[in-house]
Amino acid sequence: MMYYVQFKDEYKQCNAELEKSNEQLRCENEQLFSAAINERDSRIAELEKSESSLKRQLSSLHAQCRSGFLIFSLFLNFINYCTCQQIIKFANDTYLIILEFQLQHQRV
Repeated sequence: MMYYVQFKDEYKQCNAELEKSNEQLRCENEQLFSAAINERDSRIAELEKSESSLKRQLSSLHAQCRSGFLIFSLFLNFINYCTCQQIIKFANDTYLIILEFQLQHQRV
């Protein structure tokens, strides 16, 4: 009977040590997992900010392309109806409009 009691005590002690070790490992895993989640969330937030900025830039570029295409289209239409003198004047005026447009967007 004494061996049974001794065996039972050793079993309890070993079980207590394993539970303590298990709890420490759970805490470590939770900390590591939390750190990974925090890093991921930070990266997501950073990418979302980047995405917003890139969307604004893309929108601005689309607007510039539409404006440039409109000016070019008007220029081609105008060429069909103008004399050489008118074409030269229109080209100079268009160039000035483009320069103004570029200066305005550089300030923004």
